[in-house]
Amino acid sequence: MEDTKNIKHKRKLPKTNKERSKQHRIRKKKFIEEMEQECKLLRERVRSLDKENHQLKEQLANLSSTGGLSSTKKFEHSLHQYEDYVYNNLGKKILDDPAQVRYSTLEHAVEHI
Repeated sequence: MEDTKNIKHKRKLPKTNKERSKQHRIRKKKFIEEMEQECKLLRERVRSLDKENHQLKEQLANLSSTGGLSSTKKFEHSLHQYEDYVYNNLGKKILDDPAQVRYSTLEHAVEHI
C-alpha cells in the first residue's frame, strides 16, 4: 500500500529540472495574466469613478449657482438632527438594555422625525 502511494506521489512530481522550470514558467505566466486582467478591471473602475466624480462636481456647481444648495444644506442639517436623536434616545437604550428596545420604539422614533 505504501509503495503505491509513493509511486503516485512520484508521478506527480516533475522528474527533471527542465520539467520543474517549465511548470514554474506556466505558473508565472498564469499569474501574470491574472494580474493583467485585474489591472484592466481596476483601470476601468477608476475611469468609471472619475467620470462619476466629474458628474457630481458638475451637479454641485449647478446647485451652487442656482441656489439649490441651500435646500441641500437644510437636508444635511435635518439628517444630522435625526442622527443625534437616534443616538441620544435609541442608542443609549440599546446600550443600556437591548431587550427594552422594541419595534414600537423604533416606529415612534421615525414618527418623531
